[in-house]
Amino acid sequence: MSQTQPVSWWKAWRRRLKDRLPYVRRREIEKLRLRHEELLGLFTGAGIASRAAVKVLKAPGHDLDPEICLFVSYAPQPALKRHVHRHIAALQANGVGVLLIVNSPLPAEEFAFDTSFVEGLRGLIVRENSGFDFGGWAHAHVMYEKQLSGCSRLLLVNDSIVGPNAHDSLAQVLERIRTSQADVVGLTDNRFPRHHLQSYFLAAQRRALQSDALPAFMARIANLPTKELVILAYEAYFTARMKSAGCTTETLYRFPERAHEQHPDLGRSGTPRHALPQDGCARSLLGHARPQATGSRRDTVRLRVRQPHMRHPVSTSISRAERRAAPKPARIPPGDRPAYSPDEGQASLRAERRAAPKPARIPPGDRPAYSPDEGQASLRAERRAAPKPARIPPGDRPAYPSDEGQASLRAERRAAPKPARIPPGDRPAYPPDEGPTSQRAERRAAPKPARISPGDRPAYSPAEGPT
Repeated sequence: MSQTQPVSWWKAWRRRLKDRLPYVRRREIEKLRLRHEELLGLFTGAGIASRAAVKVLKAPGHDLDPEICLFVSYAPQPALKRHVHRHIAALQANGVGVLLIVNSPLPAEEFAFDTSFVEGLRGLIVRENSGFDFGGWAHAHVMYEKQLSGCSRLLLVNDSIVGPNAHDSLAQVLERIRTSQADVVGLTDNRFPRHHLQSYFLAAQRRALQSDALPAFMARIANLPTKELVILAYEAYFTARMKSAGCTTETLYRFPERAHEQHPDLGRSGTPRHALPQDGCARSLLGHARPQATGSRRDTVRLRVRQPHMRHPVSTSISRAERRAAPKPARIPPGDRPAYSPDEGQASLRAERRAAPKPARIPPGDRPAYSPDEGQASLRAERRAAPKPARIPPGDRPAYPSDEGQASLRAERRAAPKPARIPPGDRPAYPPDEGPTSQRAERRAAPKPARISPGDRPAYSPAEGPT
């Protein structure tokens, strides 16, 4: 333990130091370069969102409500999720017209929407599952841009966050949006990779709808293949692009400066608990929070909070009493939980395997007797039952002739007479004209050409020789 503690302390200290230094490491620059090249390749090869296959089940009229909501929902099965119905009903009860966009890999003919539900909608389209929520918003905005430009407020909502569904709670949120002086309003914000409004609930006011920035942004949205690329390309830069066009933005519930701080309105205004940061531990925004001991301070634990797309977690100290007093997310009663189809998730696969009929077990007495020529077991049994050759005692073994086998060759070489070793003094002297040694001796004894001193060397003309 004494050897491992300094190593972990050193790594943590180095990580904190690198995070605070005012430069970017080469490794991070290389990652950004590769991601930039990937984005460029996807933008050139991805199709525009408005060109995706779409089926209009109910077209909106020419005169839409003053407040209209483009609600995007993902439906892997031919039915909407249960909380989507409640979310849409809450918006309609507060005077917001809903245009529903369903992203689904299934054809529109397989959906059986309730007649009364469809009548309450301002429009209903089913499109192919591409581009995620920004792809659905862009597709609907391009199709009905003329009608939407006459609205006073446009809400962009998806089904990734539940609520607020209570009438009073949602009314308070909408009242704050209606009285806001900003052109673009979001419920919460995020600081990675840059400060931006989170896209699960956005509101564009009249000035933003009448500007050219929003239609131009929607018209260029492509169907990117992954959610991470959609966040990096559209969600993270939507706020900055609207600001560059002269629009102002506002966040109703700002992200706290420190992870353990809590907004004073949280838990009282009916805001969606699945989305807002609560005591630095809300999993939907801050990711996984893991307690770690910080030494001798037993009343404090260190939470390593990992935000989405963060390489290194942000550490903060939170007392256990504060964690116990923090508001807990609302628990969904078992009766209100959405019913998943039997072909969704690993749990259904395990249930199918358990419910699958098992082959009947054959009792040992009823098992068939296999013939001796079947399988490896019979081969081993045959080899064991085969007669073994009789073992010859060492004294009775025949003597092999000297020309059989490698052993006899080695014995012959050992028994062969060795040539007599000649002492150095009795070795014959070879003549000087035999072998390489004599050639070297001849070269050494050959007369060398006389060396010409520098002053006696002849002067060559410029036209003679390589010089």
